[in-house]
Amino acid sequence: MRWSCLVLCWCAVVACEGQEAGSAKANPNTHLASRSTSQPPRLVPPRYFVDGTHNAFAAQAVREHMDRSVTLAGHYSRSVVPCGTECWSATVVDRRTGAIIDVPESNNQTELIVDVRGRRDSDVVEVIYGRTVERTATCRARSFRLRGTRFTAIGRYSSARCP
Repeated sequence: MRWSCLVLCWCAVVACEGQEAGSAKANPNTHLASRSTSQPPRLVPPRYFVDGTHNAFAAQAVREHMDRSVTLAGHYSRSVVPCGTECWSATVVDRRTGAIIDVPESNNQTELIVDVRGRRDSDVVEVIYGRTVERTATCRARSFRLRGTRFTAIGRYSSARCP
């Protein structure tokens, strides 16, 4: 009998307030403000090149070859676009703003970017350079810190295993 009185009193309080038991006002955890903080941020597609290039075709190619999820430094995705036989273009996309950032090239004109490696929880990105014509050649790596739209070199080139 006491349980039924408690339920009846609760129903009366809810009815007097003019709120339904399942409404957003009755349950503060379902309010829009609390819902927006619990949802993951929306990933922005590639929109513009940081270097000022305005090429919609190139931006579309970056979009088509980009990693589907965030893969580098918290909010970046990598994109490697093929441009011919043994030729490709490596970029990184800021998934918060849509900025397309070119990966730094080697200081040796005969080396191409072979791979871009990194972790989602670290702002350090390792770029592997190699000569694609000479398959027996060793590759070199250089680490960069990725912040905003800039790559900042960390240390020097070092020998690396070619992928």
